[in-house]
Amino acid sequence: MYFHVPDKKNSELLGSINKFAFILGDTNMSAVVFHVSEPVELVVDGIGKKKFITSFCKNQFLASENFRPYANKHGVYVFSLRSGRGFTPWYVGKTNGKNGMTQECMTDHKVNKYNEAMRLSNGTPVLFFIVRPGKKNVASKKIVADMERQLIQDAVSKNPRVFCTRNTKNIPAWSIKGVVRSNAGKPSVIESAFRKSMGI
Repeated sequence: MYFHVPDKKNSELLGSINKFAFILGDTNMSAVVFHVSEPVELVVDGIGKKKFITSFCKNQFLASENFRPYANKHGVYVFSLRSGRGFTPWYVGKTNGKNGMTQECMTDHKVNKYNEAMRLSNGTPVLFFIVRPGKKNVASKKIVADMERQLIQDAVSKNPRVFCTRNTKNIPAWSIKGVVRSNAGKPSVIESAFRKSMGI
């Protein structure tokens, strides 16, 4: 299975969430393709570090046209704060539920985490959805769990304060500058070439 960033623009935008493209093999050597959504901005009240998501904001977001394409899909979602051209991840979650993202990404428990992130840091709150393309809504629990595990580890590498307790133990204690678990700025030409050659 491989995780696919659909175009160069999105790839650059998601560079801040280290290695938001990866390959996981399965026993059939087949490929299950997931796409990363554009960052979908959340509805909030207030400004600066006084921004917060109310119940009204939550309901507005869930009823919005921007959220509708992802409402019933299985997959992984990432809450991030956008500042300038960059994104900082604060929470990574998954869903395989009957009602997809609708029943999972904006529960009161998750909204509390989003509000806490906005209290700690400035930025525009957004959600990325990593889902099957088109009308393919369903994905296997194992694949989604594998994808969430990988992205949580990447998010922790980018932001050690990320609000995830699962899959944060036993993260490898090594990194490759500009390639794996690296938070050292933009990769060099050589590092970018190596990442491309390795499918990272």
